[in-house]
Amino acid sequence: MTGSRKRVSEINERILAGKASVYTEEDLLKHLEKNDDSVLRHADVVIMSFSSSISGAAAMLLVPVAGRGSFTRAKSIRLDGVPGYPGPAPNERLGIVDSQVFADQRVDNWSNGLLPGKKLLTDVLENREIQVECLSQEEDDYRSSFVTRELEYARMVTYNTFIPHTRINETSNSHLKTICVGSKILLNGSVGIVVGAGTRNGFRKKSLSLSAELYEMNPSIITVENDDVKLSIVIPIPVIDDLVWNDLLNYLRAMKYSDISHYMNVNDLNMARWMKDQMKQGRFKLNDSSNFPISW
Repeated sequence: MTGSRKRVSEINERILAGKASVYTEEDLLKHLEKNDDSVLRHADVVIMSFSSSISGAAAMLLVPVAGRGSFTRAKSIRLDGVPGYPGPAPNERLGIVDSQVFADQRVDNWSNGLLPGKKLLTDVLENREIQVECLSQEEDDYRSSFVTRELEYARMVTYNTFIPHTRINETSNSHLKTICVGSKILLNGSVGIVVGAGTRNGFRKKSLSLSAELYEMNPSIITVENDDVKLSIVIPIPVIDDLVWNDLLNYLRAMKYSDISHYMNVNDLNMARWMKDQMKQGRFKLNDSSNFPISW
């Protein structure tokens, strides 16, 4: 940077023209390993990628239960035995139920290694057949099944996605301030947006709420580790001024390319590379959401 400030609209013009300087963290760590930070000085976008636990995530699904007019409202609903939360919308007369399911949902006497909610969301992501049990307000039981690709509505919302401490500086984090409500991201390979700060966002820990459609998510990207499931997050950072440049450089210099597997897994690396390729081809623009900042 040279002291001048770039607008996101200017960066988007460069993206559309195929002239944007776009780098992944992997690219820059390679250069910094050689004590070369010259490319970062001319960067338009730096792509941050990392994994985050599926804890603090939920899915909103429009679940088919029965034929039209079969019942008035759903009293309760279970998906693969996991309790969901039927919404108040009067869709039930149409035989469909707005259902919210949480990754941290528990079930008594559950023997699977993953928490019931985590197992359910993983199966939803992997397009496996889900068994539905619904009790109507009239006390009638209904059974059905679905796969995600058949649903009219399927969206994941994370409400507590932590940004790794390796991407956070102790004093200044101007790079994070470029992430605003409405900023475009990738969540498991699906293009989504930043909803806002996460529920446990604070001075020491930084947390986001994200949202993306489940249909477009790549099930091969999720990583199951012991009793947890990791989601892949990719966030493009527009390098709009020297403050952003300096803060990116600060956290990157604290990392080592030789230890890259400590900071991001193979799926995170591949998704960052994919976003870079899309930007270089003019197919992925940034959302200019600077009027909707997050309180970091």
